[in-house]
Amino acid sequence: MNICHGKHQSKRRGFAFCAFAFRHALVTLCLLQTLISAQLAGAQVRGESLEIRSTSLQQTAASLTGFQAPLQSTPFSLSLIDTQTASDFGLHALSDLLRSDPAVSDAYNTIGYPENFAIRGFLIDPRLNYRRDGLPINGHVPLAFENKASVLLLKGASGMFAGSASPGGLVDFVLKRPGNLSIRSATLSLSERGTRYVAADLSERFGASQSVGIRINLANETRRPMAERAPGDRQFASLLMDWRMPGGGILQWDAERHLFAQISVPGASLLDGRLLPPVLPRRNMNDQPWSSPFESQETASALRWQKPLSADWLLKAASSLQAVRTHDRIAFPDGCSAGVAYLYPGFCANGDADLYDFRSLNERRLTRSSELRLDGHVAFAGARHQLALAYRNTRLSEQLEPAQAYNWVGISNYFASVKLDPNPVAETLNSNRFLSTRELSIQDRIQTSGPLVLWLGLRNTQIASRSARSDGELAVSLEQSFSSPFAAISYETNGFQHAYLSYAQGVETEVVPNRPTIYRNAAQVLAAQRSKQWEASLRKAWGAQAGMEGQLALTVFRIERPSAADVEITALPGEPMLERLPAALLARHQGLEFQASLDAAEFGQFQLAAQRTQAKTVESLLANREGAPVLNVAPWSLHLLHRWPIADSRWQWQNRLYAVGRKPVLLANDRPGDVDLALAARWQWDSALHWQQKLPQLRLRWTLAATNLFDRADWREAPTQSWGGTYLFPVQARSLRMALQAHW
Repeated sequence: MNICHGKHQSKRRGFAFCAFAFRHALVTLCLLQTLISAQLAGAQVRGESLEIRSTSLQQTAASLTGFQAPLQSTPFSLSLIDTQTASDFGLHALSDLLRSDPAVSDAYNTIGYPENFAIRGFLIDPRLNYRRDGLPINGHVPLAFENKASVLLLKGASGMFAGSASPGGLVDFVLKRPGNLSIRSATLSLSERGTRYVAADLSERFGASQSVGIRINLANETRRPMAERAPGDRQFASLLMDWRMPGGGILQWDAERHLFAQISVPGASLLDGRLLPPVLPRRNMNDQPWSSPFESQETASALRWQKPLSADWLLKAASSLQAVRTHDRIAFPDGCSAGVAYLYPGFCANGDADLYDFRSLNERRLTRSSELRLDGHVAFAGARHQLALAYRNTRLSEQLEPAQAYNWVGISNYFASVKLDPNPVAETLNSNRFLSTRELSIQDRIQTSGPLVLWLGLRNTQIASRSARSDGELAVSLEQSFSSPFAAISYETNGFQHAYLSYAQGVETEVVPNRPTIYRNAAQVLAAQRSKQWEASLRKAWGAQAGMEGQLALTVFRIERPSAADVEITALPGEPMLERLPAALLARHQGLEFQASLDAAEFGQFQLAAQRTQAKTVESLLANREGAPVLNVAPWSLHLLHRWPIADSRWQWQNRLYAVGRKPVLLANDRPGDVDLALAARWQWDSALHWQQKLPQLRLRWTLAATNLFDRADWREAPTQSWGGTYLFPVQARSLRMALQAHW
């Protein structure tokens, strides 16, 4: 696999990025040249753990929040999700990983397409709510986890750490780094329908003082999911190098390349616009002879440097780049014209559906970010201040071809596909979008001799955004400046441990969908909208008592967020259109989150997380929306994970139970605030059995895993998209997997 070249990548852009990555590498290698020895500095002790982390939880949280405090002592709802947990069950999708936190729910997730989520019921923005070791990345791409040690999930308060983002929270991917011990690990797994996966994880330190570290991750996967006729494959490679510089400084460079191609599985829809169809978990309506895979090529690189200026002050600098190229192609079923009148959204009662040939080729998304940060401690006015001052500059661009294909080709059926002729003519005009943000933030953690701690923060953001249709029409530019404050007070004692009350504001921007036949203001950038959040939490931890230790956390939250809505207007006589207006809706999401963990020598490890949520639209320009629940948001969800060691830990049995309540799908037109249709509550059980085998120079870990053990056929989610389409996605059918992991 060529890390700097893809099958469809333009040579000029490919060369430009490789030159960028090479310059990062060259600087690092020149600095390392005098320190790397030609031979390993002695035999390394092989670690018992397959994952060695050089950063503590405190450092992990600081990469996103900026506060140098332990994870459990910050006034934020933070979850650190270990990627090894999902790997144990044979899961490699971000949705499978984030499902371990009930605050996260699916929001148009399907096989062979970039995933998206809602946090605390708010859809997160793939452009603005994802981070890679604290720096922004674009989430509109399938993600690889081979080089990710964990995922840090921030629930709420995103305005404190992102100038413009959805208020639900942020998702930060924490990279694997070289530890003090060597790692030699390889994994091979097979699934029942022919999915084959092989990966390697290698880490070593060099030099007489072990100052230079390298971490390499490689993977190749042939994907054969349980859905019919949806084959795919992917390849991944990453490299991370660090240099522990004399004087305490650290220089780090990393790069990764991910190639992905797979036939997408489109969502089903309602029958007759009001009835749930039978669940067919393996059904794929994108099964035409001309169906082509969704393809993506992602390259990401970052250079990070930090240097202590004194015992109390630390200077950090970072620069990152992510380049994504996608070819989005699908035979897409949507609406039904086979009946007496056109039906939308949904399919006809007998399952007939209009089929469209959609092709959007050569989509290019570029994210560049740089940050300068100063952290320090100072004593002033009888208190200890932990200060952080940071400046971040981020530029995002989305450049598309002049036109895309979205052409009606005939009528297919949900129950049995009809073979139709393609129509790949690109006639629908595209729009290009650009966004630039400059953020200046200051944070202060103030602590006196007592148990109270005050947390203050302020982020000033300047946004410059513009969009233009490919024919030069509908060009819009917008410049805005705003500040997002944050304040919290926490109470810390040895007995009670931690409690806090916080307030935060956030701001987000929105773009009207690029559908000029539907929207009068299609592809335009709307004015930014401000959200508000209140949160309180109680936390308790206890040490080893009678062979047990654990933690408890109880959090209540309330978020109010204005958003845009579509209002029908008359552009020409007899030709109604929509106009998207900013701040036309006000949603209020409030709830209770509970987390508990218990580690008992006799019964193993338990992790329980649950959430109760009330998500409503409290103000609306639309009559049937005021007081109505937010669609596709369940009122409750629960996740339970249990690890049970057997026979001196040579055997381990892991079980994961996931349950979620009813999700509203349709609102009643004649009963404002009521729900006409909802998905039934559902649950799923995943199980995995592991056996450790120790040989003289080798340690093997055998795994037999089953997802959706009871093969329950349920509808998983029913998102209604911004253009009004409602889609249904099923729980994947039961899948069996066998894996072997070797460590030497």
